[in-house]
Amino acid sequence: MWYYSNLVKLMLQLVGVLMASGDALSQFVVERKSLLQYDAYRTSRFFLFGTFLLVRVAFVLTTCCSYICDVINYLYDSI
Repeated sequence: MWYYSNLVKLMLQLVGVLMASGDALSQFVVERKSLLQYDAYRTSRFFLFGTFLLVRVAFVLTTCCSYICDVINYLYDSI
């Protein structure tokens, strides 16, 4: 379906940005680092992890769950 590809693109962008901004916020607020101590490499790892790994795993899981629900509904309707 066409909306699945758009949904994945949106999830890729949002999750990566949310994870990177959360890491940057935690470095400044929780760890109380200054701008000179800020670890941009760590933030970029969070962004890449969220963008390329976490979203793909979530998409596969939701696709599998959707398929399983369709099978269960089909079996339930046939009884």
